[in-house]
This record gives sequence, structure tokens and C-alpha cells, in this order.
Amino acid sequence: MLMKSTLYSIFKVGFGLEINSLSGTDEVGNKFAMFFDDASVNMFWRFGCKKEQMKIEKSDKSAKEDILSSFLIAGKDSAVNTLTWIFCMLCKHPFIQAKLLLEIREATTGTGDLSVDKFMELVTEGALDKMQYLHAVLTETLRLYPAVPSYRKSAVEDDHILPDGLRVKKGDRILYVPYAMGRMAFIWGEDAEDFRPERWIKNVVFLM
Repeated sequence: MLMKSTLYSIFKVGFGLEINSLSGTDEVGNKFAMFFDDASVNMFWRFGCKKEQMKIEKSDKSAKEDILSSFLIAGKDSAVNTLTWIFCMLCKHPFIQAKLLLEIREATTGTGDLSVDKFMELVTEGALDKMQYLHAVLTETLRLYPAVPSYRKSAVEDDHILPDGLRVKKGDRILYVPYAMGRMAFIWGEDAEDFRPERWIKNVVFLM
């Protein structure tokens, strides 16, 4: 279901196309799902070639950006992984789950007897802005279970000086690990490994 929901979102936002993948009976949607998984594998192999091509085309203002440039790294699996961890954390912490549910009901003025379609009509931008605790839950999940646990970057030109005084020069490679950084006690305190969305809330407002 999570795979289908993220697939639906990607096609809706990226292509303006509704594939009805959530119904489970849409043959076209199911074929798209299989195609998307195969395309992800092919994209991995094309990734290196495409990066080199983009370097050449960077200075060409007339170069037309293709779909691979727009979706260089597919977000389906990372979104599914994050959603999976969110539901896992909510199941392990029923008090947080209840608190989040209460906020969502108050923000949308919804009740427990609404259909999914009717409920989604209430999830407006204004309602989402009111869901401060939801933002905290999402951020706390990403702190402990980042979708991409480690990153490697390479400087294409001389860059800034890092807070510790290290000067980043052209060609330097930097590897940083969000998974480990999100669990460091000297950054987050002694409860660094605890799932506590409240750390992101101050005066009932999301800090970021």
C-alpha cells in the first residue's frame, strides 16, 4: 500500500497523471509499478553517464532538460522507507500516535466516520500548516531513520570554510553520515536514541 501511494503521488505531482494505483484493481497502475521498478534499475546505470552529460550541457542555456534530469534519483523507495519507519514508531509509541491523531482531527475538523475521499478534501494547505506536531513526528523520524543514511559530495570549485576551520577546495570529497549524526549524544542530548518529537516543538510551534 505504501509503495502504491508513493507511486500515485509521484505520477500525480510529476506528470499530472492519476493512475489509480491505490485501488489495487487498476491494471494500468500495476503495469506502471512494474515499469517504475525496472526503470529505477536502468536509471542507476545511466546515472554516471547522465552526470557527465549534464556537466557538458550546464553552460548551454538552450539545452532542453529531459525527464531523467528532473527525476535523477527516484524518490519512491526513500519515501516508502520513511513512511514505514513513521508507522513503526507510531505503533511503538501509542501515546504519540494518539496525540498526533488528535491534532489531525482538530486541524481538519474531521471525525472518525469520514471516508478517505471526504477526509482528503479536508487536508488543505491551511490544515497542514496547523499540524505542528505532525511536522515534529516526521522530522524526528528522519533524524533517527534518514532515507539516505550517508552522503558523499565533491566540491566542483573552492568552497566555504567549515565551522571547524577546514577549508573546502576544488576536488575535495566530503562524506557525512546523517544516520550517525542523528544519534550523537553531544548534539541531541542523552536521550539522542529516544523517539521524542517534542524536541522539535517550542511553545506549541514547530522549530524549523
